[in-house]
Amino acid sequence: MKSKSVYVFGIVILIGVLSVIYTFIVRPQYYRFNGGEAYFKIADSYSFDDAYVQMAVIDDGIYLCSKNGLIKKNLNNQNVWSKSFYMETPYMVEAGNYLAVADIMKKKVYVFGHQGFLYEINEDWPVIDININEEGFLTTVMEGKNQHYIHYYNDRGQKTVGRGTRFVEDGYPIAVDTSRDLNRMVVSYLNIGNNRLQSKIAFFNFEEKYDQLNEKIVGGFTYENALPVDVFWVDDETVVSVLDQSLQVFNVKNEPKQIANIQFDTTIIEVEATDSELIVWFGDAKQHSEQSYENSVAVFDFKGKLLKQHQFEEEIVGVTSNDAYYFVITKSKIIKYHRKNRVWFTSTYSEFTEFYEINRKTYVARGEYGYTILKMSER
Repeated sequence: MKSKSVYVFGIVILIGVLSVIYTFIVRPQYYRFNGGEAYFKIADSYSFDDAYVQMAVIDDGIYLCSKNGLIKKNLNNQNVWSKSFYMETPYMVEAGNYLAVADIMKKKVYVFGHQGFLYEINEDWPVIDININEEGFLTTVMEGKNQHYIHYYNDRGQKTVGRGTRFVEDGYPIAVDTSRDLNRMVVSYLNIGNNRLQSKIAFFNFEEKYDQLNEKIVGGFTYENALPVDVFWVDDETVVSVLDQSLQVFNVKNEPKQIANIQFDTTIIEVEATDSELIVWFGDAKQHSEQSYENSVAVFDFKGKLLKQHQFEEEIVGVTSNDAYYFVITKSKIIKYHRKNRVWFTSTYSEFTEFYEINRKTYVARGEYGYTILKMSER
């Protein structure tokens, strides 16, 4: 009789333990198992003071750039640091823990780390584009009278590379990016002449001699009737070129080689990258084909293979990503994906266009007039 009582008591304890596990661990995280609906509550919000604000979220810092300066805020909406300046047309870029802000068509560039201002660059010609890599190395593209200039600065603001490009031979530089090992660069050019429209992708390697970039062109590719949009490194061996209706993937471990050239029937709106995939957001179709990408988000691996296509009945308004996940924002939902699979979705009728993950419980959503800090909660 005693053994039976012990058995019954054990069953009761087991049921109690399982109930606690389900209530406090499984149930709140259930959406993770089925890609179901997640629920959020508003922790705080912030309204922009200026009409034109660029925003970046790095770790738990929120960076706001306007004509009047750059401000870093924490998740309590408190100012961490700020740098005042006036730029008529500010343009901010970020990578790793670094940010750079240029006054487009003027000559000044500021570079920042997560702890604040680092250095200032004053160029001799108007700046038309900038890029910064994860090591804090800055690239500037400038427009002179008869040619463009590309300068490359180290993380102390010292110029290590300078190159002039001639309009007739090279074209107009549209985008530039430097590798994580700091020794290689890729530039996309637009060339218009002789009734031809060309996009050119040029690769440089200046590992041995920083001061002879002209002699360090190690590869180039030309594409007819295509407009260059962007070019970037996804790892130390892979470069992606974005044209208006195609993607090119290059292996640059040794001599640059094209490993994929993917043509689309639709206009590319944006390309994001995780550690292992390319996330491509498509707009309206220019022509209809069997494989239509209209109003969809497609996932490709770094060899150009299509892994998944997400199609939506409603309009897509934004796509963002981090190293592991990507987020698709539609008119009524925000959806989190990992590789090909949906992690969760949440219903929202707020006009968010950007969505950033701080951690699994905390997110920042940006709209036209400000941002909102969201905390995941139970229903």
